[in-house]
Amino acid sequence: MISFIQYYISPFILAAGSAMAMEIKPVGPIELFNGKDLTGWVSTLQDGSAAAKVWSVQDGTLRCSGQPFGYLRTEKSWTHYHLVVEWRWTTQRAGNSGLFLHLTGPDKIWPKAFECQGAHRHQGEVFCVGTQAVEKPAEGGLKSMDATAEKPIGEWNTYEAICQGDTITVILNGKEVNRLTRCVPSGGAIGLQSENGAWEARHVTIKPL
Repeated sequence: MISFIQYYISPFILAAGSAMAMEIKPVGPIELFNGKDLTGWVSTLQDGSAAAKVWSVQDGTLRCSGQPFGYLRTEKSWTHYHLVVEWRWTTQRAGNSGLFLHLTGPDKIWPKAFECQGAHRHQGEVFCVGTQAVEKPAEGGLKSMDATAEKPIGEWNTYEAICQGDTITVILNGKEVNRLTRCVPSGGAIGLQSENGAWEARHVTIKPL
């Protein structure tokens, strides 16, 4: 792994009137979750609670209780990368969760981002939450190309997002399940969602393309 100093960094404006942010293009694999604590992450919860109400680290895994609603996001913004998240449900009653890509703007419930759906039996669907893409439907989200790609409850899933320029390709357990083109924005923070489902992740890895 490489340190957080060894990046290619380029500036961009999130939106008119907003503060200058920095999009980072990784030049080597980086573990965004260090296996020990929430260093590098920012928590936003629906009732304003502290992160510890939802998020914890046990035995090297990041755990989410699912209540109250909210998310963790990276402190830094990213562009042109390959993200790999290894996660699983921790109870027999699977619920909802999600992965946010290109998260920008103020922290709120819910933020501007591309949401890779985490709901049980809906993995691989993508919602444009205040964002744009050629494939954006008038209502609802983009359906998964393979609704059977999610593994049974309790088994580890591998969720991948290849963000190349303004194109997002979503891969679930080795199967391409969605693709969006001409995405606006084409970079931003990465977020992990709390939405009524208890789950854990053992790796959140970002790699160069």
